[in-house]
Amino acid sequence: MAYNGRDTRRMLDGLGQILASSQLSFRWLEMPWARAQLAARDGECLIYGLSHNRQREALFQFSAPVVENRVWLLVPHDAALVPASLQDLKGLRVCLLRGNSHGDAFDDAKGTLFAVENVDGNLLSRVRMLLSGRCDVLVHSSRETDDTALRARLAGLIGEGLASQLRMRPLMVETLHFAAARGSRWVTSLPSIDQALLERRSAVTAWVSQPR
Repeated sequence: MAYNGRDTRRMLDGLGQILASSQLSFRWLEMPWARAQLAARDGECLIYGLSHNRQREALFQFSAPVVENRVWLLVPHDAALVPASLQDLKGLRVCLLRGNSHGDAFDDAKGTLFAVENVDGNLLSRVRMLLSGRCDVLVHSSRETDDTALRARLAGLIGEGLASQLRMRPLMVETLHFAAARGSRWVTSLPSIDQALLERRSAVTAWVSQPR
């Protein structure tokens, strides 16, 4: 089971407990997000953490939704505008984690409405890129539902000093799923995953609600 290396061990443990009732045997494979998607597309493994878009729907079959994430737009504290819509991004340079997609409208706007800087590395290095002026906006996906909670989360990840230099607004909500390449042997695992999610929905809700 491939996953984004940004995901925490606590999160994976929670998912593992939920999936235990599916009777599936699996192990987590940590890899960069773009590489994880390629491995899953080639039928090497299942993947966790995909959202929908046209291209992915042609390549993958998806499980039921697992969690909802907010897609946040982060800017330096002294920015003239804190964008809150795609139109607000017009003419800006947007730092986006390589391999990330946030739906068809967002993807269609790349390179036309706004310029994209595809970046790798952890959140700390990406925030430093933003604050050094290498891009105008940083896209960050997180389960936090308000800016106070997100700021606290960021302070724990990158330090309070850097987090205090950021302003943020949510752009959209997206659902994350397990997925398997169409025609691969992993597709047959999806009904068992869906059943486990249905039977353990209260556990999923409790896990998502836990402070991190």
